[in-house]
Amino acid sequence: MNAYIISGILIIALGTGVMLYGQHVKSKVDNAKVQNKVDDVLKRIDEVRGGEKDKTSAGKITQIEQEFQTWAAGFLKDRERKKVEIARTHLDSVDVQLKVSNELGPIFEYVLKTIDSLTKAYNAESGETIKVNFPLLPPNLYSEEARNYGGKVIFPNKAIWHIQFLASRPPKSDDLPTMYITFEQEEDKRSRSDSYCSISISSKEKTFWIRLIGPDIPMAKGVEGTYPLDSYSDSLKTIMRSLFEAQLLRD
Repeated sequence: MNAYIISGILIIALGTGVMLYGQHVKSKVDNAKVQNKVDDVLKRIDEVRGGEKDKTSAGKITQIEQEFQTWAAGFLKDRERKKVEIARTHLDSVDVQLKVSNELGPIFEYVLKTIDSLTKAYNAESGETIKVNFPLLPPNLYSEEARNYGGKVIFPNKAIWHIQFLASRPPKSDDLPTMYITFEQEEDKRSRSDSYCSISISSKEKTFWIRLIGPDIPMAKGVEGTYPLDSYSDSLKTIMRSLFEAQLLRD
């Protein structure tokens, strides 16, 4: 092909490229101008909306303040009456707590007496010494005294049973006080344990149930389950004896 023709083609191609590039640059400039205008409009819209929000918020705050002023005036007017209502509610709650405690107390007391009797019998026959310290059972199982009950059994192998009672306050018909026997090792190294036996009671269903939870529980078979409440003495005697034996068999 003639060199002049080739040169002409190259010149035409170069010119076309320059023209296209120029159009591309111009297009980018135009697009940038349009985008700037759009951004400016959107910014103004946001400013207007922000002003509307401020006005709306200010109105709502004023409304809330007015409502609180009305509430404060009504509260001060009825303050003494409300105090009486709260006092009456508290007394009603205490009455329920004491009533439930009177129903459940003998059952939990039986558990403590059973453990104490097992300890005395074993100590007498073995010559070993298992120490038991059971304070009097609090009359109100919903109280802090019950929550901090310091019942304790110390075995020769340094195993320890800690006993306490937990209950929801205010009292709930489906969440009665529960007795917990927590299993731990070596009192001087005591830390929070996640191994325990719980004894829960349902007056409505006339049953109680036993749960064993955690890695450090005495491995007693046939303990967990639900039992009839009317024969709790026989069931609890067997359950506590099984746990007691399992604890003594551990190294």
